[in-house]
Amino acid sequence: MGQYAYFVLHNGTPYEWVWTYQNWQNMNAWDFPETILANSRANYKVYVEYGADINRHSSYGDVYYELRGVRTPESGPAPPTTFQIKVQSSEFFVRFPDFPVHPRAR
Repeated sequence: MGQYAYFVLHNGTPYEWVWTYQNWQNMNAWDFPETILANSRANYKVYVEYGADINRHSSYGDVYYELRGVRTPESGPAPPTTFQIKVQSSEFFVRFPDFPVHPRAR
């Protein structure tokens, strides 16, 4: 068994998060939910486990989620609707797009 971590994803946005892509290397476990409901009171516990021989540059994974329901403006460029979560043996980060939040389209 290698080193492991748990963390919790909580979606307080009005948008459903839908898993669109994931990639990992040298990870014994990588468990992200496919869908995280909008305005959810649920916490999604995520478990990741690195291999026994951790190399801080080669043990990593990332997952991308699409924000479903982001309204496209009538003019101008469409806002980005995806974000990335990256886990590496030496770091953890989330990269959110820089976009205005609009009410969900009905």
